[in-house]
Amino acid sequence: MASRIERLLALIQALRRHRQPVTARQLATELAVSIRTVYRDIETLVAQGASTAGEAVREERKLRIAYLSPDDQQTVRVIWPVAVAFFERVRVVVAWCELRQAFRHFRTDRIASAELTGERMPRRRRELLTEWREAERIAEAERAGLLTESDTGR
Repeated sequence: MASRIERLLALIQALRRHRQPVTARQLATELAVSIRTVYRDIETLVAQGASTAGEAVREERKLRIAYLSPDDQQTVRVIWPVAVAFFERVRVVVAWCELRQAFRHFRTDRIASAELTGERMPRRRRELLTEWREAERIAEAERAGLLTESDTGR
């Protein structure tokens, strides 16, 4: 039997595979779970901000989040989401953070609330994604000792 997180990730992947609306019965059959489980899992995903983050990414809209630090300190941030990524145990929103003026990775399990601001991001998602990838390459090179901060102009 798959763990709950594995089941939630499988549900997300199943929803992505379907280009048209799909019924709970079809998903239940595909995932070998009950229809009730499908509804419960969709409710969990929505509560964790799955639709809000995905909607903000697709529509290139700013998102206001209440974010909890590892020591449970809450900050309110306005972010420009560019991607949602899945790791072994966590899902993260990759975004430009207006508070920090840098790209950040926000764990969805630490997002206490999320709402669309109604504002469009000032730059296109594709451009931001390219900038994030470059920033990640530079950070990785610095961690590997291949570059120093003076090499990158920071």
